Amino acid sequence: MKKIYWFMQQAEAFGGIEMVTSNLISLLNSHYDITLVMTSKKPEKFHYQLPENLKIVYLNYPSDIIQMDKYWRIYKNQHRYFKLFCFFFRIIYHTILKRFYVRHKIKKMTTKEDILIASSFDNYILMPRGRLVYFHYHFNAKTFFSFGDFWMRRLMRKPNYYIFLTEETMQAFLKKRPRWKDRVYYIYNPSRFDRELHEDVHKPVRLISIGRLTKQKNPLLLLESVCLLKEKNIPFQLDILGEGELKEEMEKYVQTHHLASQVHFHGAVMDVLTYLRNADIHVATSLYEGFPLNVIEASSLSCYTLSTNWGDAIKEVIYEGKNGTIVSSFCKEDFAKALEDLILSEDLKKKKITAYENAERFSGKAIVDKWKEILK
Repeated sequence: MKKIYWFMQQAEAFGGIEMVTSNLISLLNSHYDITLVMTSKKPEKFHYQLPENLKIVYLNYPSDIIQMDKYWRIYKNQHRYFKLFCFFFRIIYHTILKRFYVRHKIKKMTTKEDILIASSFDNYILMPRGRLVYFHYHFNAKTFFSFGDFWMRRLMRKPNYYIFLTEETMQAFLKKRPRWKDRVYYIYNPSRFDRELHEDVHKPVRLISIGRLTKQKNPLLLLESVCLLKEKNIPFQLDILGEGELKEEMEKYVQTHHLASQVHFHGAVMDVLTYLRNADIHVATSLYEGFPLNVIEASSLSCYTLSTNWGDAIKEVIYEGKNGTIVSSFCKEDFAKALEDLILSEDLKKKKITAYENAERFSGKAIVDKWKEILK
């Protein structure tokens, strides 16, 4: 059985890459001999389900280095500049200097016949030479060719293969790197949930938003849109699942605009499945995404999506009128109008059914077959 060493950042905090990686490992564990390599130390509590027989190795990087963007923002916002200065040099030590020692350690635990899969930059930077490396890149083409990503890759060895999340991202890469055409693939992320048909429409219609409450996810656009619905006396219930720096501002907005009876905050929720089973419309207002896992999971549970046009591959994930509707602008009036049309639509039951049917292409079996084809 082929050996795979799959690298993941951490398991003690919620993260999209970790969620996808743990799901993929669970799906592929019976087909390959997989060892999970964590960049972090062993967590007190795992936030992700993993196979009981899975072998796990820890590289013991400090948690603040693992989540450097989070701690950098905290120290900066608190004006702790001396702490920020010291933190900067710790980052350099762990990411630039210590990586040579860790690379040697990884090289000793693996062989030339093994496959190494890096899921993020913090573990891709540790990939040793002389090993077969796949870089499972979790963002879009715009991010890949950004200034920061370009210079990060200058510090690293080239992977043997890239695996992107969408065909559009892969094609954008190949336009600039045509010589890589035999070493680049794309695979959609799988839904964590088996498909379930829930065709009944609730009264009032239930909306659901899932994701971090950050600027990237643009959740204030959603609140502004449902506020316009309230002014028109259009009935709805909205469940917001997630945490983030905008939560306090959003809670104030809900109180100020008297939305508390219709908008409910649930924080970071482990049991997303239960909420999706009881929702009719999934709303996504992101400014940009790599791959919107929430859209395919909503479809699996017969939940139709209304999404902003965040760019890369949106039309690969959402088939217009099948599993979702794309709003072309980030204008609250446009988003509210599209939401109003869906809530009042006589075809919402039919849309929930077609969303369920469309989710088949994101099933675990379909994605596993694709991975097996690439890793053969």
